[in-house]
Amino acid sequence: MPADPAERRLIRIITWMKARAEPFTRDDLVEAFPVEYAGSPAAVEKKFLRDKAAVERLGIALRLDEGETTSYLVDRTSLHLATVDFGRGEAAVVWMAGRAAARAANHPLAAELTSALRKLMVGTGGLPGTVPGPGALAPPAESQALASRLELLADAVQRRRRLHLGYRGASGLETARDVDVYGYGLRDGEWFFVGHCHLRGARRIFFLRRVTALKAGRDEGHDCVVPKDVKGHDFAVPRDFDFDQWKTQRPWDYLAHPPLEAVVRLGGDLAPMARRLLPRAVISVAKDGRREARLQVRNLDGLVRQVLAWGPDAELVAPPEGRQRAHAILDALAGAHASRVGT
Repeated sequence: MPADPAERRLIRIITWMKARAEPFTRDDLVEAFPVEYAGSPAAVEKKFLRDKAAVERLGIALRLDEGETTSYLVDRTSLHLATVDFGRGEAAVVWMAGRAAARAANHPLAAELTSALRKLMVGTGGLPGTVPGPGALAPPAESQALASRLELLADAVQRRRRLHLGYRGASGLETARDVDVYGYGLRDGEWFFVGHCHLRGARRIFFLRRVTALKAGRDEGHDCVVPKDVKGHDFAVPRDFDFDQWKTQRPWDYLAHPPLEAVVRLGGDLAPMARRLLPRAVISVAKDGRREARLQVRNLDGLVRQVLAWGPDAELVAPPEGRQRAHAILDALAGAHASRVGT
């Protein structure tokens, strides 16, 4: 949430409006937010008109129904983006980031991005006079297949289409899935997508490198009904879905087992980076400068492997079974190394 109280108030009001399935009146809004709309009738009316205008400036269209009682409803078919006014410095930063993304041949929205850069170039002085075309950097052969899959993902998110895929899990087992894709992104150089998995009956995160087959539409051999909404989509994105929570997931957040409390101790060069390396952990500082991080994990093996990858400045303190797994991995590596030296 933003620090500005006025912005926080507006976000709460917009969330309330968008959650309404039925039209609401001004009195409904005042009743829902008695603190925000305290005061005389004249003051309440002024505050309501102010907030209504602010909501519409943000691109959220309110449909007016002037029946017996004036009421409003968020018109989801008429949303629009508010005008963005960049300063020259801001425009230059956006330009450079967009230009770099447009040059990547596997960008799923490269044409749309190029169009946006042209508009930015026209509206802001001091930017280069040309825009690189999509695919300006020659891609390796394997990235062509990646580009087609990203294009399919982008289309599935925009049109809310269900995808059928073959997926190889961390164990190596391959399964067939029908997935309602809610969002996709790039994290640490790896493409991923999130959605409702009909095989597991829950939301899951998928990594594109583990996808063995991908196509639009459900598999005819799967017993899952495609509910069609009034606009003909395969699904609706749940209101409580927060993509930011998924894009910041780490391997130890994956749903492999019930939550466990883990403790990781970081020293040396890793200590100052503790909050970045373990963003959801509670960090405490020892007298010697080392950091101790306490966190909930749902995939202990993921945390064990990561701590070992961080090297000697990282130690998994708890739980005991995690330390046992770490020792087992190190013993196996030592045995493999010894056998190679022996041969």
